[in-house]
Amino acid sequence: MEPKIEKNLRIGRLFTFIPNRNLPVYNWFYYKEGFSRELVLLLLKKFGAKEGKVCLDPFCGVGTTLLACKESGIDCIGFDVLPLAVFVSRVKVADYEKERLEEVFKALRKIKYSKVSLENVPKRVRKFFHPRVLEDILLIKEKIEGIEDRKIRDFFTLALINASIKCSFLLRDGAVLKIRERRHIPPLKEMFIRISKKMIRDLERIEFKKCKIRVEQKDARFFNLEEKVDLVITSPPYLNKIEYLKEYEVEHLLFFKGKGLPPLRSSFGLPETYFRDLSKFFECLSKACKEKAKIAIIIGDGVAEKRVVKVPEEVCRIAFEYGFKIRKIVIGRERIATTPGRRRIGKLRECLILGER
Repeated sequence: MEPKIEKNLRIGRLFTFIPNRNLPVYNWFYYKEGFSRELVLLLLKKFGAKEGKVCLDPFCGVGTTLLACKESGIDCIGFDVLPLAVFVSRVKVADYEKERLEEVFKALRKIKYSKVSLENVPKRVRKFFHPRVLEDILLIKEKIEGIEDRKIRDFFTLALINASIKCSFLLRDGAVLKIRERRHIPPLKEMFIRISKKMIRDLERIEFKKCKIRVEQKDARFFNLEEKVDLVITSPPYLNKIEYLKEYEVEHLLFFKGKGLPPLRSSFGLPETYFRDLSKFFECLSKACKEKAKIAIIIGDGVAEKRVVKVPEEVCRIAFEYGFKIRKIVIGRERIATTPGRRRIGKLRECLILGER
């Protein structure tokens, strides 16, 4: 059965992370590859998700699906191949004692400046920071690493990651990391204090329900679950898109020492490789889903060899091979695709695919 195709450009803004920018906890790390809380809540309602059901997001990014499920009291499992994304998701969905955070924060505010050696910082990281800012980052990082409680340690590490990027010369331009024109850089410690305060206040501005949330670092092409899930809300990497490891290289090298990075290919521009990987994903997903499990996948068209590749239709075909019934493709966003020479080659769509096992 061919899926019904409809256009709803009003829903397209929900395919982006932009609506999350002013939401407490959701905005603890800006992740332009993500989608919105509003979209997840809409899908949970559409699917009739209730307490006791289990949701899966195999490309969880920085945890929007996980957080929305926690707000709704729905158990959720999320994994991602990117260490930074897994770390951010865990920090967001953790339960905290506000009084304990404030107690530790008071001690961190008392840190005094001292000279720190930068010799162990890779040159490709150093170029994005003023030496004094980098010294402050390493000093605060050392103090945070001395915190015994892992959840509290990770909480303030995330605050420091955000402060570090705001006090850097880093400019992300797709997969290319550029040096921003020299500009006024706020003191690192002041930025860290401001962000930490805001994160602590956020905990009073959002209400979570009791449920089970699990986050793991896994490759969605090779996963298995002991339990079966009732619904899936996710968004795989798009064809032609940048390697996320490169985009967040500074954070990984500075805070995770580059360890645990997966050996991802840089061949996202090859449709045959891309669809082969999606086939592996759907094979794993079919084993993880209960009968009648609902699925929602946000995915977009791509460009290869100066032509538009209609990814959603191919995703539907692959999904069908593994026992999924795709009911509908909702086109939420459209834009014109051009060659490097600015020759128009067609429309690129961003779509929501809805179906069931």
